[in-house]
Parts: sequence; C-alpha cells; structure tokens
Amino acid sequence: MWWVKTKWLMLLLAAALPVGCMDKLAGEPSPKELMNHPATYADVEVLSTFNKAVLAAADGHYPEAVSLFEEASRQFKLQGDLARAAEAVFWIGYCYEKQSRPTEAAKFYRRVMETYPNTRASRQAKERQKVSQSPPTPPDQR
Repeated sequence: MWWVKTKWLMLLLAAALPVGCMDKLAGEPSPKELMNHPATYADVEVLSTFNKAVLAAADGHYPEAVSLFEEASRQFKLQGDLARAAEAVFWIGYCYEKQSRPTEAAKFYRRVMETYPNTRASRQAKERQKVSQSPPTPPDQR
C-alpha cells in the first residue's frame, strides 16, 4: 500500500509545482493574470505531455517519464515558459534518483540550478541534491 501513498504524493507535488513556480520573480504574471489569457493549442499539448510524464513517474515507469519530461522541457523552453521548463528538468533528475542513478540525477539537478537559478524548481533541486548526496541514516541500535 506504500506505493499508493507515494503515487498520490507525487501527483500532489506535481500539481503544486506549477502553481508554486508562479512566484513573484522578476515580474512574472500572477495566476489570476494568467487565467485571463487563453492557452494556445501548443500550451495545452505540452501540459498534457508534462502530465503524462508525472503519471508515468508516479507509476514507476521512470524511463518513459524521463522521455516525456525531456520533450515537455524542450517545448516549455521554446514557448518561453522557463519556470515549467525548470520543473520538467527537475523531474528528470528526480526520476534518475528514483532509479538509483545518483550521477545522472545530480547532473540534472545541477542543470536546473545553473540554467534556471531563480525558480522554485532550482531551490528544490538544491534540496534534493543535498538529500541524495547524504549518507543513509543507520537504523537505531536498540
């Protein structure tokens, strides 16, 4: 049953990230301002790709999720949505971390921090990198 909790946690995190990345950074529009601008077909398509990637990651299909996140990142970047591009790159690192591939995870976390330094995803990547580099906590010696 732990995987059900993990799946729901990942879905909640994925839902919170896009909203959280709308921080008032460098004149970014507020969520209310964004609602007044209709999304284009391309916006809907890339959001769909991103959501499919989140679901694939939640189900443990990490290679598929990485591929979808890479595509979403490229499309977000082309559209100028750097906050969401950063999120997609962050999730690639997270997928590698979950596959016990810390070198690849660190590479993508660094990319988020260097390419998108003023985003929430960058701050989260910094935290994930600390966690993934710390030695495992030994069990209590009772």
